[in-house]
Formats: sequence, C-alpha cells, structure tokens
Amino acid sequence: MQKFLLFLCMGVLLISCSKTNDTSTPAAPKPEITGFTPASGRIGSDVSINGSHFGNEVSKASVKFNGIVATINTIADNKITTTVPTGATTGKISVTVSGVTVSSTTNFEVLTDSWTQKAPLDIERSKALGFSILDKGYMVTGYAYSSGWLSDLWQYDPSTDKWTKKADLPASGREWATGFTINNKFYMGTGFHLGELKDFWEYDPASDMWTRKTDFPGNARENAFGFSINGKGYLGGGTDLDYLTNYNDFWEYDPATDQWTQKTAFPGTARFEASGFSLNNKGYVALGGAGFIGYTKEVWQYDPGSDQWNRKSDFPGVLRSGQAEFVIGNKGYIACGDDGSKTLNETWEYDPDTDAWERKVDFEGDVRTEPFSFSLSGKGYVGCGDYEKDFWQYNP
Repeated sequence: MQKFLLFLCMGVLLISCSKTNDTSTPAAPKPEITGFTPASGRIGSDVSINGSHFGNEVSKASVKFNGIVATINTIADNKITTTVPTGATTGKISVTVSGVTVSSTTNFEVLTDSWTQKAPLDIERSKALGFSILDKGYMVTGYAYSSGWLSDLWQYDPSTDKWTKKADLPASGREWATGFTINNKFYMGTGFHLGELKDFWEYDPASDMWTRKTDFPGNARENAFGFSINGKGYLGGGTDLDYLTNYNDFWEYDPATDQWTQKTAFPGTARFEASGFSLNNKGYVALGGAGFIGYTKEVWQYDPGSDQWNRKSDFPGVLRSGQAEFVIGNKGYIACGDDGSKTLNETWEYDPDTDAWERKVDFEGDVRTEPFSFSLSGKGYVGCGDYEKDFWQYNP
C-alpha cells in the first residue's frame, strides 16, 4: 500500500511538472478581411484592405486579386495597402499571413474601360455643342476668352484623328446652345449672346450648309436639354439670364413640317445644364442645376408614344451640372461637371434595363465643366470645357 501511494504521488508530480514546463507557442490569430476600398479600379490603381491580424511584416504576408499576386506597399495589423496587379480580373481579394489564407466576401471589380487623348482643337473654349453624323463627329459654337462668342464648326474624323474646319453657323456666335440630330442632319438653337436666343438652325453635312428654320416658340433661353427620338427632336428646360427663372416647358420639333408642338411639361425640378439623351426610343433627363435650390439628383424618362414622364432611380454620385453626356450602345454616360464648389472628373454609366448607375474609370484629362461631347462607332468623345482645347476618347 505504501509503495502504491509512493508511485501515485510520483505520477502526480510528473504530470504537474509536465504542465508547468509546457512551452509550446499558441496558434496565431487567423487573419480577417473586413472590407476594401475602393470597390473597383483599374490595373495599377491603389487599394486599401481593412481587417485584423495581418501582422506587420511584408515577408510573412501576400495578397492576390482573383489569384494574381499583388505587391504589398505597406502593412499594419489592421490594414494593407496594395496595387491592382497586371493581369488581374474581377474576383475575390485574398490575404495570406504565415501560411493562413482568407478571402473577401465580395468581388473587387477590375475596370477595363479607359480614356485616350486624341488630337486637340485649335482654339480653347467652353460651352460648345458636340454631335455626330454617320462616321464623323462635330463641334460648334462656344465661348473662348481669346475670341469671345464663337460660331465656327469643326468636323472630326476618327480614322485620321484630325479636325477639319467646316461652314460657320451664319448667325450670332453663342454659348449654351442646345441641339439634336435627326436623319443625318443637325438642328440647334437657343443659347446666349448678350442675351438669351431662340433662333433655330439646320446643318446638312452632305452640302456643308446651314438653313434657318422656325424659331423655338418658347421663351428665349440658355442651357436647355435636348434629344431626338424616331425622327423628332425634343427641347426643354433651361434658364434665363439671372438663373432665377428656370423652365420646365417641353417641346417637340418635326423637321418634316418645320413645326414645334408643346408637349407634357417636364415634371421634375425645373433646371438648367441637365443631361439629355435617348435610349430604346425613350428620352432621359438627368442632373442639372436649379438656381437657389441647388443641384438635383433626379432622373426622368420621357415616352413619346404616351407623352408621359416617369421618374427613374436617382443619380447616386456627386450632384452636378455642366457635365458631358453621350450614348454607347444601349447605355448612357456622363462625365465631368461642377458640383458648385469644384470641378469633377468622374465618369458614370446608366443602364436603362436595370435602371442603375455605375461609376466607371475617371476622365483622365484635367477636371472640368461644360465640355462638348458626342459618340462614334462605340466610343465616347469629350473635349474642351473650362477653356481647354484637349480632346479625349472613352473606350468602354
């Protein structure tokens, strides 16, 4: 019995010593990704990954974008900064620390759209009009510090990346005019030259000739919106000289009869410098300024068949006026603009099928407001504005 107790005591002592002398290292906490900013970007853009337990040694960590290894710029226990690597595609971001890998719950979107600089204009300007007919783009009128109000017309050939001077508008030079294209002819009017205007003109590129048409029947104005649908042109909104009288009347122009017909008034906030474009035989009016009210996020759709307006999803980005707009395929785009305190370089895409806006790659020229714009062969074009003369192509 005594021997048994002695062995029992020795066993307890050995177990106690074994526990006391256990020097094994506890498992390191598993890394965690709680989010990343921004949610999308191009190859080469910076990304911050937020989380925990990343450590602080670059040599013990790695980052991948959908399986493509990225360079870690800085690392802290709760944040990693990195750069989207060449070859990356849309997918999860993963972080590996000391052999333990975790992945984000959402995808990082790798943007593939881009801006490319093209041949500049001869004269810097702002508040000009852009349009396209067949395989050529055009820019007309505007205002230049060096020359005042302009009436010149220029044609752009994307195959040669060259501008060619065409026939001047045979009327007062102007800024903030409005226009639309119908059956391979361009129609424009209103605007400002020592006061608001209401004259209206047709340009035929086949003959390089201008013809005066029936004046716009509403109040003379500047900064109206316009678009065309099924052989008819539409013009509405705009403002008076003091920017206190903003309009919401809306008119249809028929080039076959050279007549204007008043349609259902625009039901949104009366505004100026809004974007107007057409998609799927519907017209769209977005953004713009509203005097002392400020800027509006409203987006409206016009159905010419029923002569009715329908409100769509609000614009989700920074509110603005003076933005460029163009259409590529079945989607509308805006770029640049002014939010009242600063000029912008954002690009946004509107999809009418989902009634949703998506931010795209930023305009790569200087930030600006009141540029001209048009689209050609699946590309968008934006130029001048803020008295610049550079010219850029958007590749979706």
